[in-house]
Amino acid sequence: MASLIAILDLKGKPLIQRSYRDDVPPSYVERFLPIVLEIEEEGQQVTPCFSREGVNYMHIRHSNLYLLALSKRNTNAAETILFLHRITQVLVEYFKELEEESIRDNFVIIYELLDEMMDFGYPQTTESKILQEYITQESHKLEVQARPPPAITNAVSWRTEGIRYRKNEVFLDVIESVNLLVNAKGDVVRSEILGAVKMKCYLSGMPELRLGLNDKVMFESTGRTARGKAIEMEDVKFHQCVRLSRFENDRTISFIPPDGEFELMSYRLSTPVKPLIWVEAAVESHRGSRVEYMVKVIAQFKRRSTANNVEIYVPVPDDADSPKFRASTGSVQYAPDKNAFVWKIKQLAGGKEFLMRAHFGLPSVKSDSEVEKRAPITVKFEIPYFTVSGIQVRYLKIVEKSGYQALPWVRYITQNGDDYSSAMSIHNPYRGGLYGDGAPLSAPLAHPVPHQPVPPFLPTNNAQLGQPEDGKIYALVIDLMDPNTREAALLELSKKREQYDDLALVLWHSFGIMPALLQEIVSVYPLLSPPNLTAHVSNRVCNALALLQCVASHQETRQLFLNAHIPLFLYPFLNTTSKTRPFEYLRLTSLGVIGALVKQNDNTTVIHFLLSTEIIPLCLRIMETGSELSKTVAIFIVQKILLDETGLTYICHTYERFYAVGTVLSNMVNQLVETQAVRLLKHVVRCYLRLSDNLRAREALRACLPDPLRDNTFSVLLKGDMVTKRCLTTLLNNLNE
Repeated sequence: MASLIAILDLKGKPLIQRSYRDDVPPSYVERFLPIVLEIEEEGQQVTPCFSREGVNYMHIRHSNLYLLALSKRNTNAAETILFLHRITQVLVEYFKELEEESIRDNFVIIYELLDEMMDFGYPQTTESKILQEYITQESHKLEVQARPPPAITNAVSWRTEGIRYRKNEVFLDVIESVNLLVNAKGDVVRSEILGAVKMKCYLSGMPELRLGLNDKVMFESTGRTARGKAIEMEDVKFHQCVRLSRFENDRTISFIPPDGEFELMSYRLSTPVKPLIWVEAAVESHRGSRVEYMVKVIAQFKRRSTANNVEIYVPVPDDADSPKFRASTGSVQYAPDKNAFVWKIKQLAGGKEFLMRAHFGLPSVKSDSEVEKRAPITVKFEIPYFTVSGIQVRYLKIVEKSGYQALPWVRYITQNGDDYSSAMSIHNPYRGGLYGDGAPLSAPLAHPVPHQPVPPFLPTNNAQLGQPEDGKIYALVIDLMDPNTREAALLELSKKREQYDDLALVLWHSFGIMPALLQEIVSVYPLLSPPNLTAHVSNRVCNALALLQCVASHQETRQLFLNAHIPLFLYPFLNTTSKTRPFEYLRLTSLGVIGALVKQNDNTTVIHFLLSTEIIPLCLRIMETGSELSKTVAIFIVQKILLDETGLTYICHTYERFYAVGTVLSNMVNQLVETQAVRLLKHVVRCYLRLSDNLRAREALRACLPDPLRDNTFSVLLKGDMVTKRCLTTLLNNLNE
């Protein structure tokens, strides 16, 4: 509860003030700044809340403004401070920048907003999207509405009715910021994770969403066991749309989301955190005449992840000049305005380690004690598709009465927090100076380094290949650029792709290579209809597809491959029906690329992409008419899609989709009675078993499951495959429940 809200400039002059209860005279607003100055003169810290003469002062500072709330009652100070922050957010969304000038230019609108956001001292509507419906920057030209907008009187005040989108989408970002402090001895003094789940909702109507996370607290309260890595959240804060009563009962995050972008929840984890990016720095001063630095950065996360836009800020004396730098990767710049130099690395792969050296002159003569007073090193970074806590979105279910289909998109990001820093070591651990025996900065590296500087994309982890073999690989990659040498290079690289771990990185990051491979694919399109594909042409394009499969299966390029929508170039091949050997080989190799995408465990994004691009009908056609090997790969893709919760829901959502999948599986069972192909049977049984996890599909399967799966027709064939026998038994038990 607040009696008065005011916005003041830095001199304490009121720009806006609105009294709600008339029990605090406006003159108390002008006393605020003198009280603040008095507290500062006494050497005390000015807290957000303090009392004078029976009046409670609660304030926040934004840019060059103070937002102040006054009250004579014993009010909830935290609630009032939060309300002041909400006022700031609303005004920023209205005016982009909240400055003294924008306050003066828009004081009429601000008074209207304050009247709607608080009534008789109690906070009311603070959702900017709702406020913008009836308080606009052209509000003085609008006629008075006969009644308030529906959202104000509706129980769901943060969302209006009648929202419509042509394409219904939900984007969910799990963002974790890591705060870390490491002392000069290399010990982690303090660490914490600040997480936030942010959403962008573009959904029609009034949808109901349910979010499931691998939070240990949620599972313990319902008596279930957490699968995989579980974590304990602290200081969890939810958006007002979350039904807290339901969360307290069964730990389900259920809500009707606001339209557009909002923060669903935030949390904190105080568990010990291993430094993701470890920075070691040694500095040596030479009698106040110059100072030398050696900085080593180590990426202490898994190889499949990559940190982007890494910036390492190393402080230097304020009078340093004549900078000289050498780095094994990235670039180094001197930032005199920050009294530091910045080592920038665009991409830092997990498990990699690099060195940087710096030299500065010191024109001013200082004592050694003054030189050794140094600020800590700070690090900035962002690691996509990764969370340091291991938090995972188990499911995000969307239910709306109109029954439309909406696919959620989930993204994970780990980044540095406001305080990710490391102290420098003042002593010099290297004999003979930082550069080895006093060698100048321009000299080659003199002391042994665990990882020597390497050219971009040069592999550092494959001991099977020597330097001569590396040269051959790079020569072949370069040959892909030349149409005259491309065919031979495609053949050789496709043979050696499994021997070379980093070939995918070389192919993806080398200029012009991916367009050259796609050119090979597109050039075959005219031969598809009417079918006129020769064995020679088929072999050549399949070699190109084999290299694409290499890129699709690599952890560091798979998402990039998907973001570029490269699988769509393969769909025309999957859509062919000719049973000649060249076409069969073309379909099989194309399926191998898709199979490489879904083979990984963290394939939710892949499943969403494949469903949105209608891969299911293409796979079903091949499962009916293709060779045994093509059928095996196609049904493997369908099985992986079914194993994902989104994929299972998608296929079972309509009768047409379920009927199409069920019909093809039934036909395959009848064919297997004759062919006795055990590999195909294994995948068919697993597909049926996964379908039985859906209640609607289970009811249908009770009536349409093929008899050969019920009457022990395949008992002899499965005699040596105990896993598939157990799957079949579980399937029949599910249908008999």
